[in-house]
Amino acid sequence: MFIYTILLIISLLRSAAAMPFYQVEKLLPRDVGHLAYDEELGHLHAYRSDGAFLGTYNASAPHEKREDAAGACTQLSLEGAKTFGGYQKVEAYANKHWGSESRNIVANPDEPDVRDRTLSACTLTEKTRVQLTEKKTCITNRGEIGSELSGSNGIIKLSFTAGSSYEHSWTVDRQTDFNTGVTVSAGVEVPSLLKAGVEVSTTVSITNSNSKSFTQSNSNKQSYEVWVNSPKNTRCTGYLNTEKCTARGTGRTRYEGRGYIWFNYIDAVKDKTDKSPGAKKHLKWAVNIENVIPRDERSQWLEFSGRIQSTGASSYDVQCKPIKK
Repeated sequence: MFIYTILLIISLLRSAAAMPFYQVEKLLPRDVGHLAYDEELGHLHAYRSDGAFLGTYNASAPHEKREDAAGACTQLSLEGAKTFGGYQKVEAYANKHWGSESRNIVANPDEPDVRDRTLSACTLTEKTRVQLTEKKTCITNRGEIGSELSGSNGIIKLSFTAGSSYEHSWTVDRQTDFNTGVTVSAGVEVPSLLKAGVEVSTTVSITNSNSKSFTQSNSNKQSYEVWVNSPKNTRCTGYLNTEKCTARGTGRTRYEGRGYIWFNYIDAVKDKTDKSPGAKKHLKWAVNIENVIPRDERSQWLEFSGRIQSTGASSYDVQCKPIKK
């Protein structure tokens, strides 16, 4: 069954030779360990970490943006990758498979045929949930609204605006060691401070730099008109009840390294772990860091804190009093 599955995958790959690699990858097992670039044929060969061959695709196929599970990605330099706790595992992997002699290490190659196999730092699609660090403080207010009608039976119209708004102000407390100063998008969830509110879920732009500030704000208010009976010989007044709450909170978002680091050899070398008689030599090999470095050793957390403020107006009432003669 296993052999049948591998043969089926290879068959699919051969029939999809014109696909961009991000599409071909969907047909491959998730354990692609490294790639080899065949410059003569213009092909990229995919291998498992143990050297087992997985498939080939045409490197000259059109390059398209790869769909990824990441929320937002920016290019990551080799110097940035070297700050990973597990970076040495990449070089150790390359040494094991192709040797350590006469080579250049490149994170983002310029060659058109391999430029879609680069290195990125990504934030994830999971929302960053803010945790409150202090008990919220709330102030309630009851303000007069609407119109008055007196002297006879009738109807009064109350016109008011109700709903909620929020304003959150954040400051980066701890940046990551890589991609410092780069701005990316991240999802943030903030708990509601209002009795009748719902949590706020939004996307913000965060600059990976200590003391950098960013804000979230939104208003979800609507205008209302309400008609109420005004009993005879009474004066009716409408009141709108509002609530304003503040608190402080903290959050963090993960920056994760993804993609390939290239090892370009001066002389063509073959994979030392490949004992097959047909093993070929190549000048350029690439390590998939996602399968060589554990996630926690190629990611860091950006941490931020700040003030949360929510304002809401969700209820009204009407009081009618007799008119004194």
